[in-house]
Amino acid sequence: AELLTFTYRPVLTFKLNEHNAISFGMDYHDSHLTLKRHVDTTLFSTDAASGFVNPYHIVPSETQVKTSVRDQAIGWNIAYMGRWDKWSFGLTYQSPTSFHYEGHTSFTPSSLVGGHAEAFAGTDTSLDLDGIPAYAAAGLAWSGSAFQVEFDLTWTQWSQWDRSWGR
Repeated sequence: AELLTFTYRPVLTFKLNEHNAISFGMDYHDSHLTLKRHVDTTLFSTDAASGFVNPYHIVPSETQVKTSVRDQAIGWNIAYMGRWDKWSFGLTYQSPTSFHYEGHTSFTPSSLVGGHAEAFAGTDTSLDLDGIPAYAAAGLAWSGSAFQVEFDLTWTQWSQWDRSWGR
């Protein structure tokens, strides 16, 4: 499987005062998913497809199944940052995003399939997936004269994927 997602995130930041700022943004996700799998098509490469099985004429064969789907989705994000002398503190949140992928599934039959290749015609495909989970983070930093020490805490709602695969 190959999953390729580009995220574009324009953000507006507002300085509330000398120490505090807040930002709001939109998340635009462009996602492409490709799944490849080999399927046993031995039954179609023998006389078994016509109802007669001759054990001396069974020839193992495989067909490649390739599904290629794509979707775009919109999400949002919000963040806060505070800075006081040598200390700074930040919070951020990114909304979850779901995809309704649409595309095509194609079959590349083995040459051994012969006259049964029409059984492997392509088809339109759709797939719903809770693609990008909600994400939140908090960070605290102290800046010295020559270095900075930072502590971050991150939460990701991976349980969102349990709902996708459990449907």
